[in-house]
Amino acid sequence: MADGSVSHAHQAMQPPELQAHQAEFGFFMLAVIVLAIMGLIVLAALWGTFLDKHEHNHAKVRDVMLAGLALAACMEILFVFSDLANLWVLVISLVADIWGALDALLRYPAASGKAFVVKQLTLHFLKTVAWAMGYKSYARHGCKFILVLFYNLWGMPVTYIMSLPLDTRECVPKSDNHNVDISRRLWHLTWSAHERRQCLQTCKRWWYRRLSSASEYSGLARKAICAASPVYRRRFQKGSRCV
Repeated sequence: MADGSVSHAHQAMQPPELQAHQAEFGFFMLAVIVLAIMGLIVLAALWGTFLDKHEHNHAKVRDVMLAGLALAACMEILFVFSDLANLWVLVISLVADIWGALDALLRYPAASGKAFVVKQLTLHFLKTVAWAMGYKSYARHGCKFILVLFYNLWGMPVTYIMSLPLDTRECVPKSDNHNVDISRRLWHLTWSAHERRQCLQTCKRWWYRRLSSASEYSGLARKAICAASPVYRRRFQKGSRCV
């Protein structure tokens, strides 16, 4: 009873303007949360439509998710260097992004074991707690925290789970080397010249595929590629595609 009396007395001592401001802020944050939930639903619907068109094109789905992860990481870096969160939050976020999200996308669509799931859940939990504890200005920049919460922390896992193939035969890794933790990959890259050459060749093939795709949809990109790459210039000239 004494605590209740003190609380009512404290509220009575507050100026009416302050109480009104607190009420407005509460309603505003509630509206932001509702809009964020609606945005997450729209994102899931658009992602579902994209998956319906490219259900079996795992490389394309992976590329889109990698672009989303890069955007999320850039957003986190921007928020930290804008002094909205502590630097240690960024450290934990990047560890979770690289060892967790990036590792999952590099293995995609392979289904990994229980240890993989436990690792992902643990990193995601640590990242969520880090942002909740290390965010500096809820009052002034609460909307940005909601953006991080719904897009980076919840939106990315939702899109990944939705993209997993329903056919379990498509979840089998191409080889044992494909379903390896990213920490082991980095270790092998550090100490094995063969692994570095193989990684370089894989990156080149990926880059060439992206260049070919860009040249098919954009004449400007085709001209730029022809000017920058002698190999592609010869290929395009053979097909009379360079102008």
